[in-house]
Amino acid sequence: MKISENQKRDQKVFFLEKGDPDFSPERNKAVVERSIQRYELMRKKKKHEFDDKYAERADAVITYLKFADKKPGYRLDHFFTPKEIRTLRGDDIRAKIMEGLQIVRTKHQLKRVI
Repeated sequence: MKISENQKRDQKVFFLEKGDPDFSPERNKAVVERSIQRYELMRKKKKHEFDDKYAERADAVITYLKFADKKPGYRLDHFFTPKEIRTLRGDDIRAKIMEGLQIVRTKHQLKRVI
Protein backbone atom coordinates (compact mmCIF):
# COMPACT_ATOMS: atom_id res chain seq x y z
CA MET A 1 0.00 0.00 0.00
CA LYS A 2 1.35 3.37 -0.98
CA ILE A 3 1.55 6.08 1.70
CA SER A 4 0.44 9.56 0.64
CA GLU A 5 2.32 12.73 1.47
CA ASN A 6 -0.34 13.71 3.99
CA GLN A 7 0.01 10.37 5.75
CA LYS A 8 3.79 10.77 5.90
CA ARG A 9 3.42 14.28 7.33
CA ASP A 10 0.84 13.09 9.89
CA GLN A 11 3.11 10.24 10.94
CA LYS A 12 6.01 12.65 11.54
CA VAL A 13 3.79 15.02 13.53
CA PHE A 14 1.65 12.62 15.58
CA PHE A 15 3.45 9.28 15.79
CA LEU A 16 5.59 8.81 18.89
CA GLU A 17 8.27 6.21 18.34
CA LYS A 18 8.62 5.49 22.06
CA GLY A 19 4.92 5.83 22.75
CA ASP A 20 3.18 7.82 25.46
CA PRO A 21 5.16 7.53 28.70
CA ASP A 22 1.96 7.33 30.79
CA PHE A 23 0.37 4.58 28.67
CA SER A 24 -0.37 1.33 30.47
CA PRO A 25 -1.71 -1.63 28.46
CA GLU A 26 -3.15 -3.17 31.64
CA ARG A 27 -5.01 0.02 32.58
CA ASN A 28 -6.21 0.45 29.00
CA LYS A 29 -7.57 -3.11 28.99
CA ALA A 30 -9.28 -2.55 32.36
CA VAL A 31 -10.93 0.66 31.11
CA VAL A 32 -12.23 -1.10 27.99
CA GLU A 33 -13.57 -4.04 29.99
CA ARG A 34 -15.25 -1.72 32.52
CA SER A 35 -16.85 0.24 29.68
CA ILE A 36 -18.16 -2.98 28.12
CA GLN A 37 -19.59 -4.13 31.47
CA ARG A 38 -21.37 -0.79 32.02
CA TYR A 39 -22.77 -0.94 28.49
CA GLU A 40 -24.06 -4.49 29.01
CA LEU A 41 -25.74 -3.52 32.29
CA MET A 42 -27.38 -0.51 30.66
CA ARG A 43 -28.51 -2.61 27.68
CA LYS A 44 -30.05 -5.25 29.97
CA LYS A 45 -31.82 -2.56 32.01
CA LYS A 46 -33.27 -0.89 28.90
CA LYS A 47 -34.34 -4.26 27.46
CA HIS A 48 -36.06 -5.13 30.74
CA GLU A 49 -37.87 -1.76 30.77
CA PHE A 50 -38.96 -2.26 27.15
CA ASP A 51 -40.18 -5.79 27.86
CA ASP A 52 -42.17 -4.53 30.86
CA LYS A 53 -43.83 -1.80 28.78
CA TYR A 54 -44.59 -4.26 25.97
CA ALA A 55 -46.02 -6.82 28.39
CA GLU A 56 -48.24 -4.17 29.98
CA ARG A 57 -49.57 -3.06 26.59
CA ALA A 58 -50.13 -6.63 25.43
CA ASP A 59 -51.95 -7.50 28.65
CA ALA A 60 -54.25 -4.47 28.29
CA VAL A 61 -55.15 -5.40 24.72
CA ILE A 62 -55.82 -9.03 25.65
CA THR A 63 -58.02 -7.94 28.54
CA TYR A 64 -60.04 -5.68 26.24
CA LEU A 65 -60.40 -8.38 23.59
CA LYS A 66 -61.67 -10.89 26.15
CA PHE A 67 -64.16 -8.32 27.44
CA ALA A 68 -65.24 -7.30 23.92
CA ASP A 69 -65.76 -10.96 23.03
CA LYS A 70 -68.42 -11.18 25.76
CA LYS A 71 -70.02 -7.84 24.79
CA PRO A 72 -69.96 -7.44 20.99
CA GLY A 73 -69.96 -3.85 19.78
CA TYR A 74 -68.31 -2.53 22.96
CA ARG A 75 -66.17 0.40 21.92
CA LEU A 76 -62.51 0.76 22.75
CA ASP A 77 -62.92 4.33 24.00
CA HIS A 78 -65.45 3.14 26.60
CA PHE A 79 -62.99 0.57 27.96
CA PHE A 80 -59.82 2.73 28.00
CA THR A 81 -59.26 6.37 28.87
CA PRO A 82 -57.80 8.60 26.12
CA LYS A 83 -54.45 8.57 27.93
CA GLU A 84 -54.45 4.75 28.02
CA ILE A 85 -55.25 4.62 24.31
CA ARG A 86 -52.30 6.92 23.55
CA THR A 87 -50.08 4.68 25.66
CA LEU A 88 -51.28 1.55 23.88
CA ARG A 89 -50.63 3.17 20.50
CA GLY A 90 -47.10 4.06 21.62
CA ASP A 91 -47.45 7.83 21.19
CA ASP A 92 -45.08 8.53 24.06
CA ILE A 93 -42.43 6.25 22.55
CA ARG A 94 -42.80 7.92 19.16
CA ALA A 95 -42.52 11.36 20.78
CA LYS A 96 -39.26 10.39 22.52
CA ILE A 97 -37.84 9.07 19.26
CA MET A 98 -38.80 12.25 17.44
CA GLU A 99 -37.15 14.37 20.15
CA GLY A 100 -33.92 12.45 19.57
CA LEU A 101 -34.17 12.84 15.81
CA GLN A 102 -34.91 16.52 15.46
CA ILE A 103 -35.23 17.23 11.78
CA VAL A 104 -33.78 20.51 10.62
CA ARG A 105 -34.68 21.82 7.17
CA THR A 106 -31.82 23.28 5.18
CA LYS A 107 -31.98 24.83 1.71
CA HIS A 108 -31.90 21.61 -0.30
CA GLN A 109 -32.01 18.73 2.15
CA LEU A 110 -33.12 17.49 5.53
CA LYS A 111 -30.51 16.75 8.17
CA ARG A 112 -30.86 14.72 11.32
CA VAL A 113 -29.40 16.35 14.41
CA ILE A 114 -28.68 14.06 17.32
